[in-house]
Amino acid sequence: MGTGSHGWQRQSNQTREGRNGFQKLLRDAHKRGIRTFDLADLYGSHTYLPPAMASVPRDQYTLVSKIWWNNGGLPEPERPAPDVVVARFL
Repeated sequence: MGTGSHGWQRQSNQTREGRNGFQKLLRDAHKRGIRTFDLADLYGSHTYLPPAMASVPRDQYTLVSKIWWNNGGLPEPERPAPDVVVARFL
């Protein structure tokens, strides 16, 4: 399941649903058989997934993420090094 429809500046259609709405969407998707979730810093979706999936054993879903390396797209003018970003995502 993608989490970044029209994602930009750490927002997406999914995050604009608000914390409760997006977390319900993630839980419902898992209940209906979705097992892979695509997150990205660009979408701002990383912080929504842990509370939504807190009751689901971690080995029952897969996470995919991306690093935004280009200027623009994120609010900060500079991009942190990959080791900093990946550690934050984990």
